[in-house]
Amino acid sequence: PTKIDNANKPKPPDPVAPPPAEPPKVEDKKPDPIAEKLAEQPKPDELALAQAKKLEEEKKLEEQKKAEEEKKKAEEKKKAEEKKKEEAKKEAARKLAEKKKKEKEEEAKRLAALLDKDPTKKGAEVQSTDPSKPTDYKGPTAGASKGDDTVLSAREQDLLGSQIRKQIERCANLPGGGGGMEIPDVELQLTYKEDGSLQGEPQVLNAQNSTAYAIARDAAIIAVKNCSPLDLKQFPHGAWRSFKFVFPWAEMLGVRRPG
Repeated sequence: PTKIDNANKPKPPDPVAPPPAEPPKVEDKKPDPIAEKLAEQPKPDELALAQAKKLEEEKKLEEQKKAEEEKKKAEEKKKAEEKKKEEAKKEAARKLAEKKKKEKEEEAKRLAALLDKDPTKKGAEVQSTDPSKPTDYKGPTAGASKGDDTVLSAREQDLLGSQIRKQIERCANLPGGGGGMEIPDVELQLTYKEDGSLQGEPQVLNAQNSTAYAIARDAAIIAVKNCSPLDLKQFPHGAWRSFKFVFPWAEMLGVRRPG
């Protein structure tokens, strides 16, 4: 066989690489406005959440506004009440001042009347203002027997007698209320302390020995005790410390005309 000389044999050419494949062509798409709008819109869950958040904020704003209005109303109400209290306080102070002024004027008049001394009336008995209802107070004028320097005027004596009779007679109650014109009068000597309370026992001045008189006498004494103390502070104590008082039972019961 023929020997092949590989050393002088030519080399085969290098393999040629295939050209790179071209990338697929991407077709240019035009923008779709509808798709873009749909993409921009929130999803249903996001929309509900946003609406709930908006409602919550509106609710908070409304509550805040309402709270501010209520606070404003409360402040206005408080101011109105304070103003009303202040006006009431001023009105009360004004009335109190008027009352004190009136009391001072009355006190001044009373003192002026008490200081209106008339020596000619010393020891005179009280004269009734109304002749049809003579007073049953028969005490001396202040200063007549006690040496006091206070003398009541005739008008003050009438007023004192009227006050004494009015206060004592409201407690007078004759048991049975009968007897007609035969009911005897009862005359008592009464003595009072400065506070108006009765001092000691009433003294009977016209004692009589009869059952009718005993009933009338006991009723008179009970009436005097029940009406103690007397309210005669507007008069000096010397004017009513001790006096005589007559219970005209028939007159008080309306079966005898005063005279």
